[in-house]
Amino acid sequence: MSGLEPLGLAVALVGLFNDVIDIFNLVQIGSNYGRDSKTCALKLVHVQDRISRWGKAVGLSDLEAKDLKLEDLSKLAFSTEDMPKVEATLEHIKVLMEGAEAASRELGIDDKEAAFSADMSSITKGLSRISMGRRNAFKRAKKRVAWAIHGRDDARWLLDELQSLVNGLEDYSPTVKETDLVLAKAEVNELALAIEDLLALQKFLKDDFVVRDLSLRDVVNNEVQRLGGNTNIHNAHFGQGNTGNQVGHISGGGTYTFTNTR
Repeated sequence: MSGLEPLGLAVALVGLFNDVIDIFNLVQIGSNYGRDSKTCALKLVHVQDRISRWGKAVGLSDLEAKDLKLEDLSKLAFSTEDMPKVEATLEHIKVLMEGAEAASRELGIDDKEAAFSADMSSITKGLSRISMGRRNAFKRAKKRVAWAIHGRDDARWLLDELQSLVNGLEDYSPTVKETDLVLAKAEVNELALAIEDLLALQKFLKDDFVVRDLSLRDVVNNEVQRLGGNTNIHNAHFGQGNTGNQVGHISGGGTYTFTNTR
């Protein structure tokens, strides 16, 4: 590689990162999903959130692409050798999303004809807003027409492929786990969710689909416990002449007193 090639790749990565974040913001879930529309929309936005959090953690969000210098590449949390792999992965994500968009257009579905799910949860809206805020300022978002995913099987396949690709992105930069946790904490603070929404997000993060997002899962679990929304009690054994043990689960805040009897 010449000295200029890594710089050109870095600028391309910034553009790809922004493009990927943007295209997720154009996707809507068709109302034919019924009660599953909220969950599917959240899964899609969660992929966007993971990509944006990764981009922030590895330094793409804040890279000064306009006046980039070779020494600036040291701010990225992946090596110049891995840059082509990162570029290929982001490009793959973009191609998958654009392919789904093209399929939607072929079916004659556009933003005027599709019956989009209007009931977007505060979680989905909040994660999408935070993701867009992590775009690199180097490139403004283009105005494009929204489109919808209607085929359930196609959506399931697309989501699985996207999650696998994001896993790959994270594997190129394993040293940013602590930064990812810090970003997840800031994310939950910014969302400022009511306890019922936090419990819903906690349940969502237990799904096999999102099991890799340990940072957000741990932060949400801690926040739920802090607010008193979910308390577990395991094996509280009584000793010195007392008998019995206690296993329980408490939902909701409050003060609880347990006494032992002989």
